[in-house]
Order: sequence, then structure tokens, then C-alpha cells
Amino acid sequence: MKARYLFVENECPHCGEYLWVIDSVNSRLPIGSIINIIDVTNFRDVGIIDNPIIEKFNLEDVPLLYLDGIKILGVSSRAWIEGFLNSYFQEEFLA
Repeated sequence: MKARYLFVENECPHCGEYLWVIDSVNSRLPIGSIINIIDVTNFRDVGIIDNPIIEKFNLEDVPLLYLDGIKILGVSSRAWIEGFLNSYFQEEFLA
């Protein structure tokens, strides 16, 4: 399984831009290739680690997209996110 995560926080408007695109991308990927969405609200608000994946990443800000070793922090343009992910995953999308 590939390491693909989107770290988001409640009430983060930029995170909402990512979530919309990630849902669309995930619907076209095989199960083992999807981007896992990790809500880090409890960690950022009160330090509660409710998912062990959180400990492995330096969460200086959200949204944080991690794809197979590539780290993308805080891009807020839906068009940029969508274009990048469509290009990145074009060979993995289901027919």
C-alpha cells in the first residue's frame, strides 16, 4: 500500500477545497491507491493523537497532502489541486 494522506482540520476553508477534489480523485482510484483523509482537529486543538499516523508527520499547518514522499502544504486553489492530482494519478485511474 502506498503512503497517501491528506491531513485536514475542521473549519479550515482550504481543507474544504482539498476534500472536494480528493473525493473525486479517490472515486477513480483502486482501493489500495486512495488518498486517506486524516482529521487532525483534536491534535491541533488539544494535543490528542487519535490516529497513530499523526505522530509520523510534522503537522506545521493544514491542509497537508502527502503522496508517496511528496509533501504539499497549504495550496488553496481548487484548479491547481485538481490539475496536479489528475496529472499525478493519470496512469492509476480506473477505466
